[in-house]
Amino acid sequence: MTINSDKVVRSVTRYEPGPLPLNQEDLGIYVNNEFKRLGDVLFNQATFILERTNTVPARPRAGDIRYFDGTNADPLGSGVEGLYLFRKGDPGAWVNLLALDAGTVEISGTSGDLVLEIDNNVANSANLKIRCDASSPRADFYVDDQVHITLKGQRVGILDTSPTYTLDVFGDGRFVQQLTVDAGIACADTVVSRPRFTDYSETVSAAGTKTAAFNIDLEDGNVQTLTLSGGGTFNIGITNALSSHSNSVTILGTNLGSCTATFYAGAHDGGGNKVYWADGDDTSNNLMTSSGTDVVTFTTFDGGTTFYGFVAGKGMTNS
Repeated sequence: MTINSDKVVRSVTRYEPGPLPLNQEDLGIYVNNEFKRLGDVLFNQATFILERTNTVPARPRAGDIRYFDGTNADPLGSGVEGLYLFRKGDPGAWVNLLALDAGTVEISGTSGDLVLEIDNNVANSANLKIRCDASSPRADFYVDDQVHITLKGQRVGILDTSPTYTLDVFGDGRFVQQLTVDAGIACADTVVSRPRFTDYSETVSAAGTKTAAFNIDLEDGNVQTLTLSGGGTFNIGITNALSSHSNSVTILGTNLGSCTATFYAGAHDGGGNKVYWADGDDTSNNLMTSSGTDVVTFTTFDGGTTFYGFVAGKGMTNS
């Protein structure tokens, strides 16, 4: 008697009837076995169970889905068991939809861009798409086909697909509540509108002791300490004022009148305008203390073409 047995059923996702028995008396057993096999298939279809396979199809078709064991069947060479989809392309490629490795769920492929899209196909509703670009090590989050957030290494871009800082925001932002900053804010010569400061202070930069021509650089700070020495005659320039804007620098000077220094807008050797003083252009030996402390302020209203000098305090003492 030859009938199809149900002792070992390697595939329970596809049903093919076995050969009919040779003897009529075996027909009942045959029908009973076939019903069992068909029931297994229907059960697995109802609970959506895919057979774990150890072979990769030689000629897969776009849309084929397989559960590969990751060892014998490993189309990506990753050694990871999981659910794979054969994606249409030229050539087509297997994509790992759900790679189960130490509790990690992955979506991966051999080449090309990888896209995870959530679309409910309802008009006027937002659709979310996450795209991993094969040509650039980054991930883009789309809403309605517009990139909103980009992750690139340890950088985040908001409306910026090429972030160069930890956080790049291309556009206006608003903080409804308090913003706490534990480091500096670099504004790159941009406007800060309507600030209200509490506990305000400025950084004091030390220009050191000078005996010959040099420049007071506004990029070093708007408050600087300076000592003149040696009794020489030389020029002092005031540089790096922000173009077309008002700029000021205050100098806490020591022995500024001990040298014959002439102050210039721009570099000390750049041929700029002399600094304007209340009684006409003059030199430090006539304006300031040769042995003592002076407070001097320089202000420009045209971005550094013309500077005005003010001796706010001459020979400052507390006695």
